[in-house]
Amino acid sequence: MNSSGNESRFEYGITIFLGLTVIHFITEILATAPRTLFAHANYLQRTTIPTQIIPVSTFLTAVFHLLTSATLVVIGFILLQKGISIHFLWMFPLLLCLFALGLGLSWLLASIGTIFKDLGELMPVFGMTVLFGSAVFYPVEQVPESIWTYLRYNPVLYIVNELRSTILWNQNINFNALTYIAIVSFCCLILGWIVFNSTKQKLAELV
Repeated sequence: MNSSGNESRFEYGITIFLGLTVIHFITEILATAPRTLFAHANYLQRTTIPTQIIPVSTFLTAVFHLLTSATLVVIGFILLQKGISIHFLWMFPLLLCLFALGLGLSWLLASIGTIFKDLGELMPVFGMTVLFGSAVFYPVEQVPESIWTYLRYNPVLYIVNELRSTILWNQNINFNALTYIAIVSFCCLILGWIVFNSTKQKLAELV
Protein backbone atom coordinates (compact mmCIF):
# COMPACT_ATOMS: atom_id res chain seq x y z
CA MET A 1 0.00 0.00 0.00
CA ASN A 2 2.33 2.65 -1.27
CA SER A 3 1.07 6.16 -0.48
CA SER A 4 3.15 8.04 -3.07
CA GLY A 5 1.26 9.74 -5.90
CA ASN A 6 -2.37 10.76 -6.12
CA GLU A 7 -3.61 7.38 -7.31
CA SER A 8 -1.68 5.54 -4.61
CA ARG A 9 -2.98 7.87 -1.92
CA PHE A 10 -6.53 7.20 -3.06
CA GLU A 11 -5.92 3.48 -3.16
CA TYR A 12 -4.44 3.56 0.33
CA GLY A 13 -7.40 5.54 1.66
CA ILE A 14 -10.05 3.31 0.12
CA THR A 15 -8.17 0.23 1.32
CA ILE A 16 -8.30 1.52 4.89
CA PHE A 17 -11.96 2.48 4.52
CA LEU A 18 -12.91 -0.98 3.28
CA GLY A 19 -11.15 -2.58 6.23
CA LEU A 20 -12.84 -0.23 8.68
CA THR A 21 -16.22 -1.02 7.12
CA VAL A 22 -15.80 -4.69 8.01
CA ILE A 23 -14.51 -3.88 11.48
CA HIS A 24 -17.40 -1.50 12.15
CA PHE A 25 -19.85 -4.28 11.23
CA ILE A 26 -18.32 -6.59 13.84
CA THR A 27 -17.87 -3.96 16.54
CA GLU A 28 -21.45 -2.70 16.07
CA ILE A 29 -22.69 -6.22 16.82
CA LEU A 30 -20.29 -6.54 19.76
CA ALA A 31 -21.57 -3.27 21.21
CA THR A 32 -25.31 -3.82 20.77
CA ALA A 33 -25.96 -7.58 20.90
CA PRO A 34 -25.27 -8.15 24.63
CA ARG A 35 -27.99 -5.60 25.53
CA THR A 36 -30.43 -6.26 22.72
CA LEU A 37 -32.94 -8.28 24.76
CA PHE A 38 -33.04 -5.64 27.49
CA ALA A 39 -33.52 -2.94 24.87
CA HIS A 40 -36.53 -4.83 23.45
CA ALA A 41 -37.94 -6.19 26.69
CA ASN A 42 -41.42 -4.87 25.84
CA TYR A 43 -41.57 -7.14 22.81
CA LEU A 44 -40.83 -10.16 24.98
CA GLN A 45 -43.48 -9.25 27.51
CA ARG A 46 -46.30 -8.01 25.28
CA THR A 47 -46.05 -10.01 22.08
CA THR A 48 -45.68 -13.61 21.01
CA ILE A 49 -42.95 -13.09 18.41
CA PRO A 50 -40.16 -15.70 18.50
CA THR A 51 -37.35 -14.59 20.80
CA GLN A 52 -34.79 -15.50 18.13
CA ILE A 53 -36.03 -12.63 15.95
CA ILE A 54 -34.90 -9.91 18.36
CA PRO A 55 -31.11 -10.36 17.92
CA VAL A 56 -31.70 -10.55 14.17
CA SER A 57 -32.84 -6.91 14.26
CA THR A 58 -29.45 -5.92 15.68
CA PHE A 59 -27.75 -7.94 12.97
CA LEU A 60 -29.82 -6.42 10.14
CA THR A 61 -29.03 -2.89 11.30
CA ALA A 62 -25.32 -3.70 11.11
CA VAL A 63 -25.82 -5.29 7.68
CA PHE A 64 -27.50 -2.12 6.38
CA HIS A 65 -24.61 0.04 7.56
CA LEU A 66 -22.08 -2.38 6.07
CA LEU A 67 -23.76 -2.54 2.67
CA THR A 68 -24.09 1.24 2.53
CA SER A 69 -20.38 1.72 3.15
CA ALA A 70 -19.36 -1.15 0.87
CA THR A 71 -21.44 0.30 -1.97
CA LEU A 72 -19.63 3.60 -1.60
CA VAL A 73 -16.29 1.79 -1.75
CA VAL A 74 -17.21 -0.06 -4.94
CA ILE A 75 -18.69 3.00 -6.67
CA GLY A 76 -15.71 5.15 -5.74
CA PHE A 77 -13.26 2.55 -6.97
CA ILE A 78 -15.10 2.10 -10.28
CA LEU A 79 -15.31 5.85 -10.92
CA LEU A 80 -11.77 6.78 -9.98
CA GLN A 81 -9.87 3.69 -11.06
CA LYS A 82 -9.88 1.58 -14.20
CA GLY A 83 -12.83 -0.58 -13.19
CA ILE A 84 -13.07 -3.99 -11.62
CA SER A 85 -12.22 -7.52 -12.68
CA ILE A 86 -14.09 -10.81 -12.53
CA HIS A 87 -12.47 -11.41 -9.14
CA PHE A 88 -14.91 -8.82 -7.79
CA LEU A 89 -17.54 -11.59 -7.68
CA TRP A 90 -15.67 -13.24 -4.79
CA MET A 91 -17.07 -10.43 -2.66
CA PHE A 92 -20.41 -12.26 -2.43
CA PRO A 93 -19.24 -15.51 -0.77
CA LEU A 94 -16.98 -13.45 1.49
CA LEU A 95 -19.90 -11.26 2.57
CA LEU A 96 -22.05 -14.37 3.06
CA CYS A 97 -19.45 -15.73 5.47
CA LEU A 98 -19.22 -12.36 7.22
CA PHE A 99 -23.00 -12.27 7.63
CA ALA A 100 -23.01 -15.81 9.03
CA LEU A 101 -20.34 -14.79 11.52
CA GLY A 102 -22.26 -11.64 12.47
CA LEU A 103 -25.58 -13.41 12.96
CA GLY A 104 -23.95 -16.13 15.03
CA LEU A 105 -22.33 -13.49 17.23
CA SER A 106 -25.66 -11.67 17.58
CA TRP A 107 -27.39 -14.77 18.95
CA LEU A 108 -24.45 -15.82 21.07
CA LEU A 109 -23.81 -12.43 22.67
CA ALA A 110 -27.51 -11.73 23.18
CA SER A 111 -27.73 -14.93 25.19
CA ILE A 112 -24.52 -14.53 27.19
CA GLY A 113 -25.02 -10.78 27.67
CA THR A 114 -28.45 -11.34 29.19
CA ILE A 115 -27.14 -13.91 31.66
CA PHE A 116 -23.93 -12.00 32.46
CA LYS A 117 -25.08 -8.38 32.46
CA ASP A 118 -21.55 -6.95 32.78
CA LEU A 119 -20.45 -8.47 29.48
CA GLY A 120 -21.41 -5.30 27.62
CA GLU A 121 -18.79 -3.36 29.57
CA LEU A 122 -16.05 -5.53 28.07
CA MET A 123 -17.14 -5.11 24.46
CA PRO A 124 -15.14 -1.90 23.78
CA VAL A 125 -12.00 -3.82 24.71
CA PHE A 126 -12.92 -6.67 22.39
CA GLY A 127 -13.72 -4.15 19.68
CA MET A 128 -10.29 -2.56 19.90
CA THR A 129 -8.72 -6.02 19.87
CA VAL A 130 -10.58 -6.88 16.66
CA LEU A 131 -9.55 -3.57 15.08
CA PHE A 132 -5.82 -3.87 15.75
CA GLY A 133 -5.78 -7.63 15.26
CA SER A 134 -7.31 -7.61 11.77
CA ALA A 135 -4.52 -5.96 9.73
CA VAL A 136 -6.59 -2.91 8.82
CA PHE A 137 -3.75 -0.37 9.01
CA TYR A 138 -0.89 -2.60 7.93
CA PRO A 139 -0.28 -5.41 5.39
CA VAL A 140 -0.56 -8.98 6.65
CA GLU A 141 2.96 -9.60 5.36
CA GLN A 142 4.37 -7.15 7.94
CA VAL A 143 2.97 -9.02 10.95
CA PRO A 144 5.87 -10.42 13.01
CA GLU A 145 5.96 -14.21 13.22
CA SER A 146 5.54 -14.17 16.99
CA ILE A 147 2.30 -12.17 16.70
CA TRP A 148 1.10 -14.02 13.60
CA THR A 149 1.03 -17.19 15.72
CA TYR A 150 -2.08 -15.73 17.37
CA LEU A 151 -3.54 -13.50 14.66
CA ARG A 152 -3.65 -16.36 12.16
CA TYR A 153 -6.80 -17.65 13.90
CA ASN A 154 -8.72 -14.39 13.46
CA PRO A 155 -11.31 -14.92 10.66
CA VAL A 156 -11.98 -11.17 10.39
CA LEU A 157 -8.36 -10.62 9.37
CA TYR A 158 -8.79 -13.02 6.44
CA ILE A 159 -12.11 -11.46 5.42
CA VAL A 160 -10.57 -7.98 5.33
CA ASN A 161 -7.52 -9.18 3.41
CA GLU A 162 -9.49 -11.22 0.86
CA LEU A 163 -12.01 -8.43 0.23
CA ARG A 164 -9.14 -6.05 -0.45
CA SER A 165 -7.37 -8.55 -2.69
CA THR A 166 -10.41 -9.39 -4.82
CA ILE A 167 -12.19 -6.03 -4.99
CA LEU A 168 -9.34 -3.50 -4.96
CA TRP A 169 -6.29 -5.40 -6.19
CA ASN A 170 -7.97 -7.63 -8.83
CA GLN A 171 -6.42 -10.78 -7.41
CA ASN A 172 -7.89 -14.25 -7.22
CA ILE A 173 -9.24 -15.56 -3.95
CA ASN A 174 -7.04 -17.52 -1.56
CA PHE A 175 -9.05 -20.74 -1.36
CA ASN A 176 -7.37 -21.86 1.86
CA ALA A 177 -8.37 -18.57 3.49
CA LEU A 178 -11.91 -18.79 2.09
CA THR A 179 -12.29 -22.35 3.41
CA TYR A 180 -11.13 -21.30 6.87
CA ILE A 181 -13.44 -18.26 6.86
CA ALA A 182 -16.43 -20.40 5.84
CA ILE A 183 -15.78 -23.07 8.48
CA VAL A 184 -15.34 -20.60 11.33
CA SER A 185 -18.26 -18.39 10.26
CA PHE A 186 -20.82 -21.14 9.90
CA CYS A 187 -19.62 -22.88 13.06
CA CYS A 188 -20.20 -19.56 14.85
CA LEU A 189 -23.67 -19.34 13.27
CA ILE A 190 -24.58 -22.84 14.45
CA LEU A 191 -23.10 -22.28 17.91
CA GLY A 192 -24.97 -19.01 18.35
CA TRP A 193 -28.26 -20.63 17.30
CA ILE A 194 -27.78 -23.59 19.65
CA VAL A 195 -26.77 -21.47 22.66
CA PHE A 196 -29.59 -18.98 22.17
CA ASN A 197 -32.26 -21.64 21.73
CA SER A 198 -31.05 -23.67 24.68
CA THR A 199 -31.24 -20.62 26.98
CA LYS A 200 -34.21 -18.68 25.57
CA GLN A 201 -36.59 -19.73 28.36
CA LYS A 202 -34.19 -18.49 31.00
CA LEU A 203 -33.52 -15.32 28.99
CA ALA A 204 -37.20 -14.39 28.98
CA GLU A 205 -37.28 -14.72 32.77
CA LEU A 206 -34.13 -12.62 33.25
CA VAL A 207 -35.43 -9.81 31.05
